[in-house]
Amino acid sequence: MKKEIIIPIYLFGISILFIIVSFLLFLSGGKNAKLLSKKLKLGALIISLTAALGCTPINPHVTSCYVPPMPYVEVENEVVDRSDTEWKYSIEIDLSKTNVITGKSMHSFGASISFRITDKNGNVIQFDDAVPVDGKFNDHSEKLECRLNKDIRPGEYTIVFYTREKILAEKSPDQHLYKTMTLIVK
Repeated sequence: MKKEIIIPIYLFGISILFIIVSFLLFLSGGKNAKLLSKKLKLGALIISLTAALGCTPINPHVTSCYVPPMPYVEVENEVVDRSDTEWKYSIEIDLSKTNVITGKSMHSFGASISFRITDKNGNVIQFDDAVPVDGKFNDHSEKLECRLNKDIRPGEYTIVFYTREKILAEKSPDQHLYKTMTLIVK
């Protein structure tokens, strides 16, 4: 079982034991050393399990006091198609007007953002770092640009955003992937 499910079950049972031991210790007037020792051990176990449960981010964008938030990317003019089972993200770009996809990264704090464009056969068309508008990733929220190669042809592609610079994302593309979108080039 996943620890997000099993730990609350254990916490419930241990809490019941803690209440029973506390009540028995109260009835003894606080003079029973064995009950006092059990109560302290159960209390320490409750605190440990609660900390273990709190260190498990269910949503990577939720900030806790233990885990810093994961950087993420918002793309301007993004189209979201939501069905009952999945969300599909897409963006259209007209090369006669611009070759730049704009957006912003959140929670980056110096983390670079990169992107990879592939065709329908999985061939990599472009793999580059996104460029912060102010020149460096140094703020909580950074406006960024993804400059497409001028020789990219009109068609439908897949664009993947990574929360690491290109050199690290290339070495382990499955680890730092943030968002996959359909890119329609006109």
